Amino acid sequence: MRKVNVFKRHLIAFAAVLLAATAAMAQNKSELPYRYEFGVSFSAHPELACDYYKKGAFIIGDVSPREDRQDDYLAYLYGDHRSYMYSTGSINFEGSIYLKPWLIQSFNVGFVQMWSSRIDNMTGERSGSDYGMGITLLPELKLITNRRHAFRVFCSFALGTGLYMGSGFGNMRRYDRFPSAIHQRLEFEWVPLGIMIGRKCYFYANAGLGTAYVGGRAGVAYRF
Repeated sequence: MRKVNVFKRHLIAFAAVLLAATAAMAQNKSELPYRYEFGVSFSAHPELACDYYKKGAFIIGDVSPREDRQDDYLAYLYGDHRSYMYSTGSINFEGSIYLKPWLIQSFNVGFVQMWSSRIDNMTGERSGSDYGMGITLLPELKLITNRRHAFRVFCSFALGTGLYMGSGFGNMRRYDRFPSAIHQRLEFEWVPLGIMIGRKCYFYANAGLGTAYVGGRAGVAYRF
């Protein structure tokens, strides 16, 4: 009888160890078996880039400059102004590495293009075109709040720099501490809510607020 009880105890202990090991294996399996990922996305209105572009010259519909700034006012009266501005939005390329199952380090490179016609203030005729390109370099930390394999929820914060070039940003030199053909600015982006849907190849979308874009961003990514 005693041998039977000992056997039962060993059997129960073995079953408990096996159950714990199975649970641990299942838990590890539920985490993503990938370490890296690469994504391409398109984001909404590049607020800061458009604002810098508008500072380069007067835009139709903008408020007239104050008369106490004589240079601006004379340029407004006798120089050129721009027609309405057009923008591509921001195209982003993103590379990421999983530091933890719940923490991702990403690096974003974004491109935005802007252009407009230049109008002679005296004749009202088109005198040429202006264009500008902005490049943002943003390291980003993502926090995964729901680590299911096919559906994930995240938030993130990015801080980096932006580079602006082209004739459309020419007048930004007066705002630069060290004027040059390339104008550098501090950039940041906060994502309060984002989702990822899919496994190895997945779709992601988020709402963002910052200098790189204001509104939404959506794209696709591949894990490996």
